[in-house]
Amino acid sequence: MALRQLLTERIWPAESPPPAALERVLALFVPRSLAKGEVVVAEGSVWGRALFIEQGLLRLAYTADDGRAYNKAFFAEGELAWPMAPKARSEPSLFTIVALEPSRLRVAPFAEFQRQLQALGRWERFALPYVERLAEEKFLREYELLLNDAEARLQAACTQLGPILHRIPDYHLASYVGINPVTLSRIRRRLRRG
Repeated sequence: MALRQLLTERIWPAESPPPAALERVLALFVPRSLAKGEVVVAEGSVWGRALFIEQGLLRLAYTADDGRAYNKAFFAEGELAWPMAPKARSEPSLFTIVALEPSRLRVAPFAEFQRQLQALGRWERFALPYVERLAEEKFLREYELLLNDAEARLQAACTQLGPILHRIPDYHLASYVGINPVTLSRIRRRLRRG
C-alpha cells in the first residue's frame, strides 16, 4: 500500500480528502534509505518520527543487560510505525528499531504530523484504530506468552507473520516466540514429522 492510499484510508475513510490538506500531510514525509542493520530509533533516544515502510523490513526489539535481544514486533511494506504512547514521544526509548534488510522509508516529524491532523480535526479518527489494534495485539501476545506452550506460540507467530515470515531470520523468530534457536529447530523438526 502506498503512503497516499494509507493516509487517505486512515484519515478520511469514507470521504474524499481535501487535496491541499492531503498534500500538506504527504509533504511531511521525506525519503530515507536504510542499510541492513541500520538503526532507525536507538534505545535511549526519543522516538520522534512517523515511519512509513515503502520497501523492507524493520524489527523492534528490547536489549537485556547481557546483550540478548528480545523481539517485540516487525514492520513491513505498507505499514506506518509511530510512537503511539505519549511517553514514547517524550522519554528515552526502551527499545531499538533496526532494519532487517535494506529498506526504503518515508519519514515525518511526528509532532508536526500529529499537529496537522489535529488542526484538520482528524487526529482521533486516525489514531484510535491504530491504538485499538495495538491493544488487541498486546493482549493476545501476552495471553500466548503466558498460557501457550512453545509449539502453539510458534504456530500463532507463523500465522500472524504470514507473508513476511520467510524474511525473518530464525534467531529473531525464536526470540519473538520466546524460545531459543535450538528449541525452534526441534519444534520445526517435530512438526515436519507430523
